[in-house]
Amino acid sequence: MSPHSTIPKDGLVLQIVQWSARIISGLLIIYCIAMFVNSMLHHGNKDISFSPDAWDGLMIATAAFFLIGISGLIVGFVMEGEGGLVSLLGMGSFLFLTKYNPNANFTILYFIFIIPSLLYILYWWLEKQKIHKYRSTHPIHKLHPSD
Repeated sequence: MSPHSTIPKDGLVLQIVQWSARIISGLLIIYCIAMFVNSMLHHGNKDISFSPDAWDGLMIATAAFFLIGISGLIVGFVMEGEGGLVSLLGMGSFLFLTKYNPNANFTILYFIFIIPSLLYILYWWLEKQKIHKYRSTHPIHKLHPSD
């Protein structure tokens, strides 16, 4: 007998998608925190990226969208649909601005931040489909006996 015999197949897929998004999000958040702390400890305010001259409007917008994307990953731990959407919009805007910002260093590795966003949205969509399927097979009792 399979250890997952009590979990329906669609429930197992939902759990895999949900926990994959959570694990990847957690690792990316820890990575961002570690890079920020490392930058503060080793470079402090001596780093050129923290000088006021390097921060024009485009750089501020790029940093703001990155923080919005990271906050979406955090929200996704609790509210998958909303967090995935916020993260996808924030990271998508961040990638767009980073690609066309002459002061930012664009790398294809930034696209890894979109993966948990898409997984959160996929989980939210599959969960809604599961609820809709359940409701269609289990109708609500009639309100009036005469109906």
